[in-house]
Formats: sequence, C-alpha cells, structure tokens
Amino acid sequence: MNAATSNDPFGLVGMLLDGKYRVDRMVAAGGFGVVYAGHHLRLDAPIAIKVLKPIDGTPQERGEALAPF
Repeated sequence: MNAATSNDPFGLVGMLLDGKYRVDRMVAAGGFGVVYAGHHLRLDAPIAIKVLKPIDGTPQERGEALAPF
C-alpha cells in the first residue's frame, strides 16, 4: 500500500466505478467529502469525483445538510 492509498478513507484509488470511471488518486479531503482525480474511460477525459462522507443526525438534518448539493 502506498501513501496515496493509505490515506484514502473510502479505498477507491485503483477502482473502476460503474464500468467507466477509473479512480486514479485522492486529491483532497474536507469536512463534507473526499475528492479524487479520475478518468472517464468512454470519453477519454480526466474527471474529478467527489464522494460525500456519511452524515449523522435525523433524516431531516441529513436532508438539510444535503440540500446544497
């Protein structure tokens, strides 16, 4: 395991998502989620992938937290 994958909270580096999005490396992590650099295989283009962290609280609180997204 290298430094890029050891800090990957979701373990997505190196994965293929939905058969078309390759996760190449973790870029940053913040309060709401983690941003990865990836590649869209069908379009042959670089992409950013953001994965939201789990949100604690009541269903209403989670809905309010997700509303901006």
